[in-house]
Amino acid sequence: MVNGTSGNAKLKILVAGLLVLAALPATAKGPETVVDAAALIQLETQADNAKPREQCYLYTQLVAALMDTASRQVAAGEDEDAGKTVSRIAEVTAKLQRAADRDAKKLKDAEKVLSETSRRLKDLSRVAGAEEREGMRAVLEKLDAAHSKILGLVFLQ
Repeated sequence: MVNGTSGNAKLKILVAGLLVLAALPATAKGPETVVDAAALIQLETQADNAKPREQCYLYTQLVAALMDTASRQVAAGEDEDAGKTVSRIAEVTAKLQRAADRDAKKLKDAEKVLSETSRRLKDLSRVAGAEEREGMRAVLEKLDAAHSKILGLVFLQ
């Protein structure tokens, strides 16, 4: 141990920090890049109430915002909260898959966002606490299934 922190803990903090930093440019919407709980609720309400063709893309945006939140939570050492956020990702992914069954718009954009979100969740599962890791991997499987479905739909267009 060096200065009371093990090398493994330092590596975990460093990787989680890098994940958060890597996410910022991809999701930046001006000077504000942190999505708070109220914004997440608003985004979900917007997606729930959107026209059926627009829901798939809006749910994809919500999944990406939840992924950003989970990354920040892991970076802050809040693994239990990150696990809950990842569970929300699974719930929204189910809505996304149902929405994709309809004639959806912006499928190519949705596919790109899902691909990036899937990669980030995989990276996050590597640095998350042991208790949260299995849950993240299960959600990753669902996210990958949604990505595959969207990708198939993109090629059908």
